[in-house]
Amino acid sequence: MSSSNTTEIKRYAAKLLFQWRIETDGVSDKMRTCEEQIIIIEAETPFEAIKKVKKRAKGQEFRKKNSKYSKKHNCICIVFYEFVGIQELLFLDNYMDEDEVWYDVKKYLTPRERKDSLIPKEQDLFAVIEFREKRQSS
Repeated sequence: MSSSNTTEIKRYAAKLLFQWRIETDGVSDKMRTCEEQIIIIEAETPFEAIKKVKKRAKGQEFRKKNSKYSKKHNCICIVFYEFVGIQELLFLDNYMDEDEVWYDVKKYLTPRERKDSLIPKEQDLFAVIEFREKRQSS
């Protein structure tokens, strides 16, 4: 089979934005908690990757009535988890390590000298905080 007829599956990393939207008596909040996700998608082209990402992300959306809040405040409160869009799509090419899932190239003014303001303390990393909270609650 010639190389022009073969399809090569490529790895892409997609950075997605989701929002938690709260609607009270038909009025949505303006300030919203958002979640950024980075996922890996295999596809032949970036266009196929985008299609797969959107399908997967739309499948994560949901809405539910917050009955407890609605009863307490005598209103109708609905919580929505909604896909906002794809913030970035990267081709994970052969130059990346196998376990590397994301890269972002930026310019910083003297980053090493300003490390304390750019890099959080290890105890402030989300996974560490979450781990401690789970340990304390058990």
